[in-house]
Parts: sequence; C-alpha cells; structure tokens
Amino acid sequence: MKNGWKSVRPRKFLSWIAIILFVLAANNIINTERVYFKWDTLLRYDMGGYYSYLPAIHIYDDLEFDFMTKKGFDKFEFVARLPDSTQVNRYSIGPAVLLTPSFLIGDKLARQNPIYENDGISMPYKKAVLLSTILFVAIGFFFIRNILLHYFSDFVVMAVILSIGGGTNLLYYSSHDAVMSHSYSFFLFAALLWATFSWLEKGNRRALPFLGIVMGLIACVRLPNLVIGVIPLLWGIRSWEDISRRGKLLIEQKWWIFASLIMFVIGYFPQLMYYKTLTGHWFVNAYDGYKFWFDQPLFWRLMFSFRNGWLIYSPIMGFSLLGLYFIWKHYRFAFWSLTSFLILNIYILSSWWCWWYLGFGMRAMIESAALLSLPMAACYHYWLKNKILKWLFVPILGGFIYLNFFQTDQYLHGIIRYDGMNWPAYKLVFGQPHPVKPELMHQRDSLIDYNLNIYKAIHDKKYRWEMCK
Repeated sequence: MKNGWKSVRPRKFLSWIAIILFVLAANNIINTERVYFKWDTLLRYDMGGYYSYLPAIHIYDDLEFDFMTKKGFDKFEFVARLPDSTQVNRYSIGPAVLLTPSFLIGDKLARQNPIYENDGISMPYKKAVLLSTILFVAIGFFFIRNILLHYFSDFVVMAVILSIGGGTNLLYYSSHDAVMSHSYSFFLFAALLWATFSWLEKGNRRALPFLGIVMGLIACVRLPNLVIGVIPLLWGIRSWEDISRRGKLLIEQKWWIFASLIMFVIGYFPQLMYYKTLTGHWFVNAYDGYKFWFDQPLFWRLMFSFRNGWLIYSPIMGFSLLGLYFIWKHYRFAFWSLTSFLILNIYILSSWWCWWYLGFGMRAMIESAALLSLPMAACYHYWLKNKILKWLFVPILGGFIYLNFFQTDQYLHGIIRYDGMNWPAYKLVFGQPHPVKPELMHQRDSLIDYNLNIYKAIHDKKYRWEMCK
C-alpha cells in the first residue's frame, strides 16, 4: 500500500446501512413534507435556471426560454441579456446534463399517462428528478465509502456518512431544493476523489480519463469549483522530491494525461455548445454585472456568521477541521492537497458579492464535505482511541445530527430565515419548535437585519462590508 497507510479489512455492512439510512431519510422528507406537490420552485430562481434547460431542449425547442412566460414563470429571474440583446441562461447546464436520463424517464411516463401534462414540470418529472438526486448523493457516498474503508474501520466510515448525510444541509438540498447544483457537485467531488485515489494510490492510470471527464462535468455544473484541481495536482506531495517525482510520472503517462484533457473538454462541451449555438461564441460571461471582491474575502463571516455561516448551521463539519491535525501528523501525503483546496475554496467563496449565498446554511460549502470526509474520518478514528472521550462520541454526534434536523424544520417553517439572521435573532429562536408564538416571531422580526438592498453589495464594497454582516 502506497504512502504507508495501513489497510484495514473490516466488516462492511455498517457503512452500507448509513447510506441506506440517508436514502430513506431523504425520501421520507420528500413524502412527508409533500415536496412533490409544493415544489413550485422548480422553475424559479436558481433552480429554474439549472432545470429549465431540460424542457427547453427536450420539449419546447426554445433555448431563449419563452415557454416560461406561457407557464406563468418569470424567465428573467435567471436569463441574462447580453449587449447584443441575446438572452442566455445565467446558470450552468451541468445539472441538466446529469438529470437528462431521469427527465427522459419522467417524460415517457407523462406521455403514457393522460392525467399528466408532458410539460416538463408535472408529477412524473418531479418524482424522477427528486429520486435521481438522492441517487446521485448515494453514489457519492459510495465513492467516499470505497476510499475510507481502505484505512478506517467500518464504524468510523458509518459515522462519517451519517455526519455528512444527517448533520449538514446536504440533506435539505437533496430533498427540498434538490435541483440546486450542490448535491450534484457533491457527487462529482466524491467521484474525483475516488479517481485521484485510484490513480495515485493504486497506480491505476486508466482512472485518468475518468478523472478528466469528472473535472469537465464539475466545470459544467459550477465553474468556480475547478479549484478542486489542486486535489489530483498535490495529492501525495510531501516534499520537493515528491514534486520532482510527480513531474516524472506526468511525463511517463503523458498520453493518459492527454486522454484526460480530451475527456475534460467532452465533460465541459455541453456548456460550450450551448453558448456557441445561441451566441456564436464558445465562451460567454453570463454573470456580467456580478462580481467577486477578491480584495475583500470574508473568511470569518462565511464560516461563523449567523447569516448562513458554515459552522453555525453545520457545526459537525468542525470535526473535519480538527481532523486536519491528524492528517498532518499521520497521513501527511493528503494534507497539502486538502488544505490548499480548503483555503482557496473559502477564499473564492467568501469573495463573491453575496458571500452568504441566500438559503439554508452555507450551501456553497456542501460539496466540500466530500473531500473533508477524510480529515473527519481521521478525527473520529483517533477520538475513538481515547479511552475516556470515546464514550462521548455517540451522544455528541447524535446531538449534532439532531440539531441539523431541528434547524432544518425551523428553516422550513420560516423560524430561521434565508437572509438577515444575526446573533440576537438566532439566540431568541434557538430551540424553539414550530409553531412559535406570534409575539416571539414579532420580536425576532424586530431583531433581524432586513437588508432590502442586498444587490448593492455587487457594486459597493463598503456596503458589503458594513451592512451585510
């Protein structure tokens, strides 16, 4: 085994149970919350941008999305008008590419049943898309499981899957807001981690084409996520000598690297083809007018603000940060790749004009959990070695998972808002189950930072710093 990691051969049914529990929990939420019936956001805002490609291409042949107006939706929630008046979808086509098989299944079922319209948004389409989203996340967990079981016990791997699947907002974005890009990016991040492991740990150069197409799809789903390229680039690097050896390996496998680059282009090609078909150009800045403030990254707020801070609404991920210490001490070959990714990713995310990303928790960090499963597993592994602290393991993890379920329910009932939360408002409603007394909600409303001009943060850096805390 490369890099000195000792292989563990445990019984493997516990980690399977954890994946099954996630699937059952997400499916149960979909059914008990009647997401099928109230999912009117399918063609609204970000989700409308990601999803609308499917009916536009497969049903209406309308790449300018005029069918949206006929269906009663405002296409300009996600359509950008270029200087030449061409209208393009601001959001990436990647999620639609991944959802194409399930959409076509839903389309076939809708056409076979006369009680449903084959309009792209009736019940068969919703069910097919929701179930396939859960499947993508489950496959992502399978990739993670496949890697972690080489080095950690089945119990630890189970704990990691339950922590990420039940203790973070991944569960919410795999059920209620399933067509947001993050669950698909989580799947792709996990696939890239597996491809990197297969290539550099197992010495399987045939994994390189797969790695390439996964990278292309990652770009196709969300272009800034290409920062994940530091994972295969730095994986296994512990010294200057390792950098030299990596260079020799790339030269030795140059044709496989070339094949990987071709597969990357294939993975990203749907986005290029969309722009080329509609505008005549291969590359289009559909986010023109929106910007990153790279000279004002808000690291601390992205992680700890009550306005969707990552570790406020997914505090269980703090164990991944603690786990980086054990990665440094015992598995150093993975340290620089994971740490470099985390720093670069948080820098990019916290530089976006809307650093709080509107929604439940820090949704932009969801996909990172696939990579941070490694330090989380290392943290749990050494935690369980402590004869005293190990007895706190189950109650602490159970408490964090319960907190996530509870806060998700609060968010669904408007007790936690998608925007404007601060410490006084959060403290007031903390632990308050639905329904909350009206007078308490009025008091919360008086405390919330209702920022009625959030888009001013696009152009006004000072406003972004002073008002959007």
